[in-house]
Amino acid sequence: MRIIKILLVIVSTYIIFYYTNIAKPIYSTIDDGKYFENDTYFGYLVNHKPGYVCPLGIILGKLLIIISFIQIYFIYNKNYYTIRFTHLILVILAYLLSFMNRKLQENILIAFILQFFIIILPD
Repeated sequence: MRIIKILLVIVSTYIIFYYTNIAKPIYSTIDDGKYFENDTYFGYLVNHKPGYVCPLGIILGKLLIIISFIQIYFIYNKNYYTIRFTHLILVILAYLLSFMNRKLQENILIAFILQFFIIILPD
């Protein structure tokens, strides 16, 4: 089961990193990228053009690589139960943040599902 969980971590991390940092902008008619004034710090972090990823999404996509190494470490050493609740909270927060960019959310939904499988599968 540990190998399956580690593979799920790797696949979900790749999916999220790809769509937040590597993929080209996609065509989108959904104008969901204006949340704050552009000249504010929060505006810089979360505002984005339709089809693009905001700077916060890019940063969180990169941060996910570090988090995935932590996940793999705990899963490999049979200590995942110690971070399971924290993992659940982080996945829920990430899913809620994904509502700021509907097209990105559609692309990375499978990664969230894989992360939930990691949480619910037995150790």
